[in-house]
Amino acid sequence: MNFKEFLTESVWDDIKERWFKFDVDNVPSFSPDIRNRMLDPKAKTLRYANYQRDLDRYKELKDKRMLTPEEADISNWMNKSHKEFVEFMIQASERRSTKSEVRKAKEGKKLIFEDDNVLILEILTWEASCFYGRGTEWCISAKDDSAHAWTQYKNKIVDVFFIFDRVDNDKYAVLWDPVEREINSIWDSVDYNIGELPEHLRPYLKYIK
Repeated sequence: MNFKEFLTESVWDDIKERWFKFDVDNVPSFSPDIRNRMLDPKAKTLRYANYQRDLDRYKELKDKRMLTPEEADISNWMNKSHKEFVEFMIQASERRSTKSEVRKAKEGKKLIFEDDNVLILEILTWEASCFYGRGTEWCISAKDDSAHAWTQYKNKIVDVFFIFDRVDNDKYAVLWDPVEREINSIWDSVDYNIGELPEHLRPYLKYIK
């Protein structure tokens, strides 16, 4: 490893530490137990692996010259959150998305409800899960390896709904068991099973049941 590569790795390690601290410090107030779960060594290792995955994707875009000079300067992400970085990566990656890919993703969803505060979609295909789940840590929405995860969930006979909170600018995945007629699980955008939605979103669950 030459000095330039060593310097890059050092910066990446620093960024991962900053992202983790930000994630821990910004745990939703309605789920205080999540903080303790995040600090578990195994959970921390998994989260760092997710950070590294996204940094590797960033390097791939950089190597393919798909980033502007400013975007290609990794130091610009030193004081930004991982969520902001992921949103940027989505935009950068979509520069190479074809119109047919976008159309296919949009065809794989069903509009359930929409108003000024919330958007609820039923997700019918893996392509739609990747498209509408972008910016999250959901295994069913990661383009590189989520097809298997998506199939596993669908084989459990669950319906998948994404809830977009337009008030707090966040996303939630709700898995619904159509046989038992009950919620299987609810996941926040960083892939924690939070058990229930924030209070202001709970009334909207009637559109899923």
